[in-house]
Order: sequence, then structure tokens, then C-alpha cells
Amino acid sequence: MTTSKGREVNPEAVRYYREKLGMTQEDLAEKSKLGRKTIQRYESKGDRQTPNATSLNKLTEALQVRQEDLMKQGKRI
Repeated sequence: MTTSKGREVNPEAVRYYREKLGMTQEDLAEKSKLGRKTIQRYESKGDRQTPNATSLNKLTEALQVRQEDLMKQGKRI
């Protein structure tokens, strides 16, 4: 398993994959079992977010992507 330590979520990637699945932020929060405000922070360009491994796993499972797809280093949009 890849860890998220020291790697930030790419806000554009989170939004892109969420919208690709036709989900709202609330839908993603419900599916990932993360808070709606957490999803908003992950999509905010002003905030730098480094999720813990559990949250990142929940997010990637809900969005049906790899961790690298959501990280700044692995931008794939």
C-alpha cells in the first residue's frame, strides 16, 4: 500500500474524478464516509491537504482511482 505521508492531494484531480462520476461533494462525502467539509478542503485550491492513509484510501475507493491519481506528484487529469 502506498502511503500519503508528505504528499498533498491535488484539488483539481479530486474535483475532476468526482465530477467524472457525476457526484456532488455531498455524494462523495457519503460514499467515502468522510465529512463534507473534508471534501471541500480537499478540493480547495487555497488549502494544502495531506490526508492520512485511512482518509486517502476511503477517497480513492469512492472515486475508483489510484492514490497517485489524486496526489500533486501524480496529476493525471
